[in-house]
Amino acid sequence: MVPFDAVQTGSAGLSGLARSGYLYDLTYLKDIIDYTNHEKWGLIEELKPMCWNNGLFGVAPAAWPINKYLTIDGVMVVNEDYIAALRQTDPREFVERDEWTWKTVEDLMPVYNHINDSGDEVKAFQTSVHWVFRTMHTTNGVHVFVKDEKGEFQLSLHYSPATFEAMQTAWNWTFGGLSTYVRIDGSDQITMLNAFLNGKSVMTLMSGTDLCGSEKSVAYNMENFGVVPFPHGPHGTADNTGATITQTRFTTSIPTLCKDPVMSAVILNAIYEPLPGYETEEDAIEYLRQQFFYDDRDVYNLVKMNKTELYNYRYESLTDAYIGIGGNKTMQDRLEEFANADEENRLKYAVNIESYAEDIFG
Repeated sequence: MVPFDAVQTGSAGLSGLARSGYLYDLTYLKDIIDYTNHEKWGLIEELKPMCWNNGLFGVAPAAWPINKYLTIDGVMVVNEDYIAALRQTDPREFVERDEWTWKTVEDLMPVYNHINDSGDEVKAFQTSVHWVFRTMHTTNGVHVFVKDEKGEFQLSLHYSPATFEAMQTAWNWTFGGLSTYVRIDGSDQITMLNAFLNGKSVMTLMSGTDLCGSEKSVAYNMENFGVVPFPHGPHGTADNTGATITQTRFTTSIPTLCKDPVMSAVILNAIYEPLPGYETEEDAIEYLRQQFFYDDRDVYNLVKMNKTELYNYRYESLTDAYIGIGGNKTMQDRLEEFANADEENRLKYAVNIESYAEDIFG
């Protein structure tokens, strides 16, 4: 029994329904919901979790200004008061000069790590193990999946030397020589957010929701903060921001058994027209600057993270190699431990999703 004409929630839940046949294939409704209009219905990476068996089973209303920015994971936020007190260059300036690299941050870590006026140690960087690994994963010039010489999709985690370099660097920040400057919290995002708001670190990682998505977020509780992408590696560029999608929030689908899928599509298409006054991206950028941010660069950095974000396959169990990783094993040992499971899930999920996303979107 499906008493609903449409459903909207995170893609993590809806993707399972799509793969079980409970959602309507929107490729049959392309004349009504034009999912190739990415400004209205979401970027390809945001739609990947809803691709399956040559169909597309959900879209994301991207024309409403705030929605798409709440989906981003891996936003780096900086306590600008600390930067000023330490008389250091604003990280936003490094971004502008394309000097925001792993090396730059590593050189700054011992400078950022300091004792505050209350006599408490302030760490240079605060995160969780999972967050630093999954954010650094794609900052050395390689996507989550790459095509091999035969045209097959391979998980870069086990295929690319540049990706291994990123993982080894994340390991060094977390457990190696730089770990003395890094505060590692549990995977609880609220704990991480509150620690940063309470001045425990100069930099941290968070989701778009924790940045500006609720009254508990940074934008509501901190005045002098900056937003920058994650620094990139020696093989990466400024476009490798480390931004990922764990799940696409506000994913919108039509149940297979609803009364009239065509009418549902017509209504959804009308509901999610751009809001009056916010028809263009510049309108949305101005809204974000006025309501949430204190510096134009913060907004443009966030917008760039949205445009360069990559689906990270967390819910297809393809990041398990670095979830819960500890310092008692090397990065190579950890990858070897998960090699068979990752290969099984690559074949089960990723080849299907990547292939059909390519077929659907070109």
